[in-house]
Amino acid sequence: MASSQHARTHTGGFQESIAYPVLWPLRYAVVWALLLFILALIAMSLDLLFAKQVWPVGTALAHMEALLHQSASISPNSELTDAFAEGVYWLFFGLTGIHDQVLTFRDSGVIRPLGGANLLVAMREELAVAMLAAKLFGVRLATAVTAVPLFLLAYAAFTIDGLAERLIRKACGGRESATIYHLAKHSHFALLPVLLAIYLCTPVHFDPLWIVLPAVAVSGYLLRLQAKYFKKHV
Repeated sequence: MASSQHARTHTGGFQESIAYPVLWPLRYAVVWALLLFILALIAMSLDLLFAKQVWPVGTALAHMEALLHQSASISPNSELTDAFAEGVYWLFFGLTGIHDQVLTFRDSGVIRPLGGANLLVAMREELAVAMLAAKLFGVRLATAVTAVPLFLLAYAAFTIDGLAERLIRKACGGRESATIYHLAKHSHFALLPVLLAIYLCTPVHFDPLWIVLPAVAVSGYLLRLQAKYFKKHV
């Protein structure tokens, strides 16, 4: 009985060890996709809030168009920017059929049957703001993606430096600290989503370098601490 349980446990552990390297990229891809979807909804909600409560009446579309133009003009890759902008727009308005409904109403003044179709007429300005907000989110997301090579380069440099510090610490009998390692690890994983959310969701124009450069420096330093205090043999 005990041997059969041990065999099942051993088999399950073996299967898990084989599946994990294959499935973990999919797992993180799903998590990041959900995070970006939620951030897109938050961004559109904040844009609508600013349109109603912050910006002067009747200027919401002008503000959104200015934000979109300013963000697109500083993007280092115009083709990627256009692709991301159209992709996010299609996800929220093309896939749902709202874009076609708006075109039909604009050309003929008639809305084909669709659940909540009357809202397209009653909330035309809000809908236009949301459409521009979706494109703005795509533009900023494309800008963030172009910063990935910079992060990878910084990560490589900080990791090498941290591992060198680890070897020196081990050779000199320095103290180990699992607390510092785990604190740096959790802070690192929390930092990037927060900074990404600030950049993607804030309906105010600012240079993305204000976010990218501090994020690279801080996250790189945290990764250095992780490498320095990593206790397992590498």
